[in-house]
Amino acid sequence: MLAVFATSICAGALNTVVGSGTLITFPVLLAIGLPPVTATVTNALGLIPGSISGAIGYCRELRGQSRRLLKLSVAALLGGRLGAEAGRRFSPATLRFLIVAVGGVALVHLLVR
Repeated sequence: MLAVFATSICAGALNTVVGSGTLITFPVLLAIGLPPVTATVTNALGLIPGSISGAIGYCRELRGQSRRLLKLSVAALLGGRLGAEAGRRFSPATLRFLIVAVGGVALVHLLVR
């Protein structure tokens, strides 16, 4: 649990600055044995305070970004819907594989950018 706590602190800070804290927290939650759906919900709820405080902290920089916010919100809603459907339709083993694969692609994308 100490490792989970330390990871969550680092991921919260990272998520506030660059928005990729999930790439740290989610694999740790899976590694300690949480089922994929439980890990997803735990991860999402755990990163909310950092996201809110980041938005407040970056308020000045966010002015004039309403068009971008709308586009990203639509993408987030569609991704959330797709993820919810995957969680409902696939077995835990298949879901775990898909999550790891998508996370791996996201990580490689971040590294090569």
